[in-house]
Amino acid sequence: MNYRAIIRDAWVMTQSNKKLIWTFAFVPALLTTIVFMGYMVYQFFALRTSGLFGGETKDLFSIIAKKLWQFIGNHPGVGVFLIVVASVLGLVWLMLPVFTQGALIQLLGRARRGEEISILDGIGLGFRRFLQLFEYHLAIKSFGFVSVFTNAVFFLRSLGLEAFGVFIWIFLLIFVVGIFLTLLFTYSEYFICLNDQGMFKSMMASSSMVVRHWHHTFFML
Repeated sequence: MNYRAIIRDAWVMTQSNKKLIWTFAFVPALLTTIVFMGYMVYQFFALRTSGLFGGETKDLFSIIAKKLWQFIGNHPGVGVFLIVVASVLGLVWLMLPVFTQGALIQLLGRARRGEEISILDGIGLGFRRFLQLFEYHLAIKSFGFVSVFTNAVFFLRSLGLEAFGVFIWIFLLIFVVGIFLTLLFTYSEYFICLNDQGMFKSMMASSSMVVRHWHHTFFML
């Protein structure tokens, strides 16, 4: 496999379709990064207020919820508006990355075949594969890094350092298994979007391809 040619072709395709890359790759990636940073900041302050490092033990989530409830009670109109905005933003964060990923994979597949592509084409293609990709992402999130990290931090805050030390090997095992499964399912999205395969068939096809071409897979990662 000529890796230089692959990288060169990818660079040329990116430069010749900047609007598509900006719309279907950069914007959702930026949104995901911002949300992830906010989530990590919350976990940091949740640990600081948990009493693990001394000081009074507080539940950060309860504190935030009480203050928000008080604000909504004092300003009901603004509170309802903020709830609607937060709900819309939550749906966008949940669905936009999946939608744009499906659209981008299919757009690049068409561009690779020499077909004309546009943003409107991407919107239609994104809807075609959205449900299948969304189902797949819900399945793999259960053993993803964020899920394992969230559960580990929750146990740490709830049980303390000494008790958490008893269970840490379980989280490490789940983390290693999660990395292994994520590696096996590297190509699942492509089988779903390009070959119109179901979730389980795409996982099996991806696993087979990774096993047969493991050295190429490691290099591409």
